[in-house]
Amino acid sequence: MDCSTKRVKQDYGETGILYDAGSVYEGLSKLTDIRKAKGKLYRLETVLMIVILAKLCGEDTPLGAGRQCIASI
Repeated sequence: MDCSTKRVKQDYGETGILYDAGSVYEGLSKLTDIRKAKGKLYRLETVLMIVILAKLCGEDTPLGAGRQCIASI
C-alpha cells in the first residue's frame, strides 16, 4: 500500500497541528468508492470529511456526528 502525507498541507500552531481542510478533502477524493450505486446519496469524500470533523469535535456515535452537522447549518 502506498501511503503518503506529503500532499496534505499542515502547519504547526500554538495549539497543535493545523491542517488545510481543502487538502484533506482533496486527499479523500482520491479514494476508491466501492459502494454500489443503489442507495448512494452522497459522495464518499463528503461522508468521510463529516466523520473526521465530527471526531475532531469529540463525537463518538453516528447520532452525535449527525447533531454536529445539523448544528453547523
